[in-house]
Amino acid sequence: MKITKKFDWVMGHRVLNHPFCGNIHGHNWQCKITVDGKQDKNSYDFVMDYSDLKQIFNEFIHKPLDHAFIVYSQDDFRHYLVENIQKHLIVDFETNSENIAKFIFRQINREVQKLTNNRCKVTRVKIYETPTSEAVYYGEEE
Repeated sequence: MKITKKFDWVMGHRVLNHPFCGNIHGHNWQCKITVDGKQDKNSYDFVMDYSDLKQIFNEFIHKPLDHAFIVYSQDDFRHYLVENIQKHLIVDFETNSENIAKFIFRQINREVQKLTNNRCKVTRVKIYETPTSEAVYYGEEE
């Protein structure tokens, strides 16, 4: 059985050396997180309570990233960005949609598994950078 919940936040980023996306800009991001697991007879027969998934998302993604700027640690302008943008998060990956999907997958999956004693796991994170541009991560090993 699978459940999916949709989330949104506002975040700025830039993609190094890209002719357009190398400029500082932002998006109204959306993502859909799919959780796979067995229904729990002790918890209303839910796979996972949507409110628990929302709480995990809010703590690990929305709180640090909403109205923030995500900065790649290898960005030559990182010091300028960090000094001049009040809310930011430095990460060790290029801040494109594909990598943000992986980042969210790993953060949320770890917490979902912990909360459900490994009864559930995230199987898909779909990111919408714009309404017409999406990236999907299924958790394949690299």
